[in-house]
Amino acid sequence: MPASPLVGRRSSMPDPALATHRFPPPAHDDEIALAEQLLRDSSPLPSRQHSVTDAYTQQVPRWASIDGAKKWQARVPWWGRPRTWMAAALLFVGAVVFGSASARPDVREYVKDRVQHYTAGHAVEAPYQRVNGTIVILVNPYSNMYQRLLLTLQNIEMQFNAKYGYPIQLLTDGALPSESIMNRTSYITGGKATWSVVTPEQGWGPPSWIKQEDIDASIAKISFNVGYRNMCRFFAMWHYKHPAVRPYDYIFRLDDGIRFHCELMVDHNATYGWTNTDQEAPFTAETLWSTSMDFMRKAPRNWFPAGRDTSFVSDDGGLSYNWRMYYNNFEIVKRSFFESEAYEAFVAHLDRAGGFYKERWGDAPIRTIAASYLLPASEIYSFRNVTGYQHDNPPFFCPDLPYCTCNPEKSEQNAMGNW
Repeated sequence: MPASPLVGRRSSMPDPALATHRFPPPAHDDEIALAEQLLRDSSPLPSRQHSVTDAYTQQVPRWASIDGAKKWQARVPWWGRPRTWMAAALLFVGAVVFGSASARPDVREYVKDRVQHYTAGHAVEAPYQRVNGTIVILVNPYSNMYQRLLLTLQNIEMQFNAKYGYPIQLLTDGALPSESIMNRTSYITGGKATWSVVTPEQGWGPPSWIKQEDIDASIAKISFNVGYRNMCRFFAMWHYKHPAVRPYDYIFRLDDGIRFHCELMVDHNATYGWTNTDQEAPFTAETLWSTSMDFMRKAPRNWFPAGRDTSFVSDDGGLSYNWRMYYNNFEIVKRSFFESEAYEAFVAHLDRAGGFYKERWGDAPIRTIAASYLLPASEIYSFRNVTGYQHDNPPFFCPDLPYCTCNPEKSEQNAMGNW
């Protein structure tokens, strides 16, 4: 077979795969050599130089693939990327909108309030003035009360204490709770809660002059265990003497299981503050009034201030008790009242009579009688219309205020009556 005259050259038949190439290759090798010679003799272009064969053999642009696109973008300066200008535009619009809103005083105050709310317990200083006070909660270690306590602490922080940052004293008459519980209370309160034990030397338990048979007979008659009676006596005359509470001028007593439905924003220089009233059960304190009036008749006249109003506890000028009392699982009391000569003498007189254990005298009616007789009415203040305070599930009063979460239309009266 004769040799083909095209041996050593490209075939004259066009390759179908190259027919549509935007730079069709030259047909003969001598044409390729001539073209390359012309390129070498010409002046160099400012861009990268390629041979004619490069045009034919050039692969797909690198940015046509994902990896290639990333490499190509990395070579582009940051100020030349579309995303840079898009982000700058969004930042500019946000700055204009937020700057315009933050120029309003009410918006600035709201932002400051929210910052303080969510940084409670950290280095941000509370913008609200506060007195030298502490919150006191007595926790029962012998029942499953810790879940109630955690919910109560969470509510206190949300509605009140995140703003003011008052320290919280968690007292218990038994052993301290587990480290897990203490870590939770510390976390919820931003480190403001401190646990302390109440010992017999600090007022927990019956006094030495009370016989055990008298306690047993009273429990058999009217129920209420010894622990409950210990609590009543402790809050009547001992809690403000506890080392954890002693450094403070104001004592804000609360119980686990309570809930505030309103943000507490009250600034009132009162000696005794309360929020709810109730009726004491007469069978638990049959001789409380007569024992109290025996003290009042013999007490020095200078212990009774001008402007006092005893009509809250007696409807007949002191002849009998109407069983009305301040429900003192919420109370704010100035320490000077507890430490006054008149109050200390009054509760010591009641303690000597033994009514905490021979009957079941509660600390609430005792505090109510003492405040009514030993304080001017101007120093007794009601927080009822601002707190939406609820203890467990009884009816409570819901103020019609914009910062309350309860429904005022479903608010129910308690034993307060016209008070």
